[in-house]
Amino acid sequence: MKIELDGILLSDTRSDSSGGIIEGRRVANVSVVDERNLVRHDVPGMQGSAFQDLGRTAVRIAFDGMIMGAGSKSVVEQIRSKFKAGKPVPFLSDLSSASDVSMVVIEAFVASEAAGAKDRYDYYIELKEHREPPAASAAPPGSTAATGKEGAEEGEKEEEEARAWAEGEADRSIGGVNVVTGKVLGADGRPVEGVRLTIRCSDGEHSVETDGNGVYRLENLPPGEYTVLVGEEREEYAGIEKKLCIGEGGGEKEGGGQA
Repeated sequence: MKIELDGILLSDTRSDSSGGIIEGRRVANVSVVDERNLVRHDVPGMQGSAFQDLGRTAVRIAFDGMIMGAGSKSVVEQIRSKFKAGKPVPFLSDLSSASDVSMVVIEAFVASEAAGAKDRYDYYIELKEHREPPAASAAPPGSTAATGKEGAEEGEKEEEEARAWAEGEADRSIGGVNVVTGKVLGADGRPVEGVRLTIRCSDGEHSVETDGNGVYRLENLPPGEYTVLVGEEREEYAGIEKKLCIGEGGGEKEGGGQA
């Protein structure tokens, strides 16, 4: 196993001319943790949650090590100085689970002298992958204020651009919900349970029934135009329908309505 930290070999053995070991370095109990960064979004009125994948988190590498020989103390001090500096350092290894890790930050370093063994140090180290931060997200127009004579003229224009930007962001956010929902009421104004509704669109039909509160809800629909037909099997609802549009098709972003 080969592990190199900023040019320092952590797994190596050197012998003299007679074959005696004059310096030894080894690592053991290596663990590599690689996770995904999932953010949970709880949507009111929905069962369960939606998860957004923000990509993988930084890889964490931890292992035990041993350094022995005349220069062992100097090596330990070099590693400790890099830990104290808190700066990213080059990392090289033949670990298949960390083959793409090239820069790390030392998160923890614990070293101890082995009792009864001259010039030998045992240590434990934790490394975290260093990656350059992503580019800054797009800011709304008008986020930098104009000064001087042109400030007043630019201010009104930037305010309009900012408003248009905010409305566009809101539309995109709502458009991602893609839900048709509403409530069916009886002649007495009370919710009606068990009414079947047919929801038609370009790719076919969907059916849904009202619950105990007279509410119907159909989720995860593709953007487009929809027609909701209420209780075709019931005479009192014959001919009642509602047209709507969800997603990026424009119009109502969350469909449905009372019938």
